[in-house]
Order: sequence, then C-alpha cells, then structure tokens
Amino acid sequence: MKVFIEETIEFASDLDGLELNEKAAVIQSIEQLVSSISCSETNLEAVCHTSLAQEFRSPELLLDLGDYNASLFIFNVTDSLTLILSINDDPIFEQHILTLFRAVELSQVEQVYQAVATSLYQALPQTNSALAKVA
Repeated sequence: MKVFIEETIEFASDLDGLELNEKAAVIQSIEQLVSSISCSETNLEAVCHTSLAQEFRSPELLLDLGDYNASLFIFNVTDSLTLILSINDDPIFEQHILTLFRAVELSQVEQVYQAVATSLYQALPQTNSALAKVA
C-alpha cells in the first residue's frame, strides 16, 4: 500500500530550525516509517511489530475523546528530538496517510503534544459530566 506524507507549516518551520545532522536523522526516521508502513496492510500495527516499535508512544491525552481513539503519536528520532505525527488509513484511495505535525525537543514534547491534540480534536463532542447534568 502506498504512503502519502503530509506536513504542517509548523513541522516545516521546526525542520528549518534544526541542525544538519538533526535534519538527516528526521529524514532517515521518516524513510524508516514509510518503509514499515508501506509493507503492510495495516498502519500502526505494522509499525508496532518492527524494530521501530520502541520509538513509538501515545501519551495520555488531557482531552476526553469519548469512544474515539487518538491517531496521534510521538516518535523518538534521537535522545533529544521527537516527532509528533499521525498515521491513518485511507481505504478509498488504498493508502496510508502519515501526517507530520511537529519536530520538537524531548523537554517540550508533552506540552506540544497536548496543544496539537487540542487543535485536532476540538470539533469532537466532549463528554463532560458537568455538561451532562445541565442537559
């Protein structure tokens, strides 16, 4: 299955601010991800059974997504550099979509991850007990 790569303006800006060796590490990591994803019919499940699995994690969201599952992950490029990305299936066009949101220092990853998640999932209905009491 083919892989379509999208990048946000923020990711492009983050990449521009990196040193040459960090950019090379990011590009190599993306190539490894694409290779792992394209070799399988499933997206993250395929990656999770490769040598890349230890570099992936999905931090706990501060948002309540209800019955929805987040497709947002962090991927460690180096000991100090992390990508925030999503991997989704597009069965209509028979492709996987790898969206690159940010490339950040490890010390900032939790805060930036939550900000990206808030931006992505703001349109989803929130299950808030205070709102449920009013209704």
